[in-house]
Parts: sequence; C-alpha cells; structure tokens
Amino acid sequence: MMFYYIPAEKQVIVEPLDNVVNSRSPALFLVGGKKLRELFAITPRPKGGDGGRTEAGISLTLEPKEKSISVTRIVINMEAQDYTIRSLSLYDWVGNRSDIEFSGMKVNEQVDDGVFKFTRPSGVELIESPKF
Repeated sequence: MMFYYIPAEKQVIVEPLDNVVNSRSPALFLVGGKKLRELFAITPRPKGGDGGRTEAGISLTLEPKEKSISVTRIVINMEAQDYTIRSLSLYDWVGNRSDIEFSGMKVNEQVDDGVFKFTRPSGVELIESPKF
C-alpha cells in the first residue's frame, strides 16, 4: 500500500502499490522495473548554461513517453560524483508539484520493517484512492 499523507488537509490517501507501480507508471523506475530511457524522454536541465550541471550536481527532466494522469514530468537532482539522487520534483496534469528530498542516506543498510508502517494520526481522514 502507498500512503499519501497531507497534514494541512488532515487526510491520508491510500492506494494499492500495484496501482502506483504498474507497467505504464512513471514510478516504475523507482523499483528498477525498466530503464529510464524506455519510460522517459530525458533532457538535461540547463542551469548556468552547463548542460544540466548545477552547483550541487546534475539536474535532469524526465517526461513520460506514455501519457499519465499521475505524473507529467519529473525533475531529478543528483550528485555529479556518483549519481546519487538528492531530490525529485513530481508534476501532475493539474499543475501540482510534489518535492521529495533525500538526506542522511546510507547505501545498503539494513532497515527494520517497522520503519515502513504508517500509523494514521488521530483526527486524520482516510480516503481510498479512486479506481481508474
């Protein structure tokens, strides 16, 4: 299950992971199901005129080759030395942007399963994702 928690709205939207990561999903690259070039048109984001290189690394724009209502564009910012993803910005068809920043990452560390358990805070509405 995937949980989208929106504190300001006091809502959590629940969606089966199969709905999020399927053969047409732009999120498929996160689980290693396909190569990026199979799913996206990839272009460097020119910042400072140096072909996508920024002071923090490399920035790329990914546009899904198959149209999706969930994601119209993804911007990835990576470290230039090892291509570690530092942040993602996801854009949807109505203009919303979701920013995800990664910090304190540890490669190949053991993670307790309890870290991935979402506990709904008191007073937060649970919404089942619509089925398309």
